Amino acid sequence: MKFPRMILLFLLLAAVAPTPAQAEFIPPNEAQVKTEVPKPDHPQAEFGTYTYDIDWEGIPIATAKVNVKKADCTDKQCLTVRATAKSARAVDIFYRLRHLSESTFYEDTVQPVLFVQKQTENSYSREARIAWRPDGTVKSHFTRKKDPYDLEFSPNNPMFDPIS
Repeated sequence: MKFPRMILLFLLLAAVAPTPAQAEFIPPNEAQVKTEVPKPDHPQAEFGTYTYDIDWEGIPIATAKVNVKKADCTDKQCLTVRATAKSARAVDIFYRLRHLSESTFYEDTVQPVLFVQKQTENSYSREARIAWRPDGTVKSHFTRKKDPYDLEFSPNNPMFDPIS
């Protein structure tokens, strides 16, 4: 299981890119989206930590790590994938980035159990924690600019996280 550097660079840039437009907020339980349930056809997961040095024109700008390991869920076997990224020391002077995304999901169906994301860009921080409950409801907690809010809802369709 090898992740090309360009994909990681794209993910890193996508995580920190400014949003060009703002959309009107739609409560999650009112969203009308059709999501197909994926049918995993992956081979046995390769466990371990993969480290990537990201550079631009030969100049180190960041380091990214992806860790894949088994996790115990109460009823079935799960996987946890943890991805981190941090800007290089020289870049920290101008733009300090620390990012963590972690997903725990069922190995056989890739249905998520828990997704956590934390990101700090200079002094701006945001966090998200989304839990999929056995009864089908979703509980989430978000913090942006030290302004927390919670959402609990029953999605009208299958809902996945960015990693699973």
